[in-house]
Amino acid sequence: MGLKRGMDAAAEALGEELLKIAREVESREDMAAVATVSSRDETIALLENGCLCCGVRDELAATVADLLERRARGEIPAFERILIETTGLARPGPVISLLLGDPALEGRLQLDGIVTTVDAKHGAAQLARHEESRQQVAVADRLLLTKAELVDAPALAEL
Repeated sequence: MGLKRGMDAAAEALGEELLKIAREVESREDMAAVATVSSRDETIALLENGCLCCGVRDELAATVADLLERRARGEIPAFERILIETTGLARPGPVISLLLGDPALEGRLQLDGIVTTVDAKHGAAQLARHEESRQQVAVADRLLLTKAELVDAPALAEL
């Protein structure tokens, strides 16, 4: 399931409008995060130049604060939740601390949960090789296995 379909399915299941902040990568040099509301496809904000855990942290906080203000003024569709997708190797700590500790966002957001996807076919190798992957799994409230149909039951159970 692709990211757009996954987030739209999440919004539908929740019966709520989701503000989606998802990374879009044209190339290694051209990474950006795009914010959209689940019922619309138009971009309502663009965070350029980098990874959400380090490259655009301040921009992420300012963008979320701005989107909350615009929502309050009725300039953009109402949303009830914010879903943020980071890169596969993003460190979760900086994003979490930013959203919970930024003065401009203080008292305006509540962390509902952290969901981490793990590739069933390559997950064991990724977890062994990348500290960021282990950090993502450690802080997750829920783990979602992807590509489970590509591995046998013993490999899936071992993961």
